Amino acid sequence: MTSATEPAFELLRFTAAPLGDGFVVLDLEGRFVGRGRFARRPALVVERDDDAGSLELTPLHAETEDGHRWRATYAVPVADLEGARFGLAVRGTLLELPPPDRRSGAGAEGPGDRSAAVAHEDEARGQAAARAEAAERRASAAERRIEILERAVRELEQRVMAAEEEAGAAQDELVAAEARAAAARELAAEVEVRAEEADARVERTAQRAAEAEDRAEQAERRAAAAEERVEEATERATAAEQRAQAARQRAKAADERIQAGEERIQLAGERDPDAPPAGPPPARHVARRPAATAKPVPRAGPGPERWLAVLALLLVVAVVVVLALDRI
Repeated sequence: MTSATEPAFELLRFTAAPLGDGFVVLDLEGRFVGRGRFARRPALVVERDDDAGSLELTPLHAETEDGHRWRATYAVPVADLEGARFGLAVRGTLLELPPPDRRSGAGAEGPGDRSAAVAHEDEARGQAAARAEAAERRASAAERRIEILERAVRELEQRVMAAEEEAGAAQDELVAAEARAAAARELAAEVEVRAEEADARVERTAQRAAEAEDRAEQAERRAAAAEERVEEATERATAAEQRAQAARQRAKAADERIQAGEERIQLAGERDPDAPPAGPPPARHVARRPAATAKPVPRAGPGPERWLAVLALLLVVAVVVVLALDRI
């Protein structure tokens, strides 16, 4: 227990009287030296020897007389008085106090002391009842808070259960979403493979188209050359036809002259069988006799130029059919 370096409090009286219900009333009276106003009322400190700690008690009643005389009443459990040390806490300073003087009963007290003790006892009992009532109110408020907290806990449990259910549903949705994502990835891979195959097919088709275009160009060039050859063959065939027509006309004219000569010879023989035949001189007659007895000259058939023109036309038709099939 510490004490002030200079006495700031003069102890006049420090007594203990039984209160009942396990409490003792401590009356403290003295003078403060050079005291001003207290920021808080001085507290009684009770230090116990059983390592149970210390008690800091506020006064049940305190009053000041003559500006310096100070009196206060404290209520302390009886069990805390045995072997305890006392002090007065004033403005951060702990002033050491001697053990209180104990008063055992009415025989040791005068009438004034007895009435003061009764007054103190009544006051202490009122203070204790007030504290008990305040404690009951605090307990009731605590029970209400406990009920509120229990309701809050139940609500929180319900919310936790709902949150767990939502979390389970969200987990199921997540699993389903992951499955859909895996299926989408597989589909995307399949589509990519199909796209690559389609690109390859497009490339092959483009190559075949290019080859077909090359073949078409070559066929067109061959067709153009064939057309030129057909035109040339047609021209040659036309010229040959014209020459054949002229030859047929000449052959026809020769046949007509031969027939006219034979008719004249026949008429001359009928007129004079013994007479020499009339007509041209013997030399010319001898030269033309074989012609009179020769068979008529057959008409000339189609020449090689005509057949060449027909073959050229067939070639052109074949080229056109091949181009049409390539384009299909």
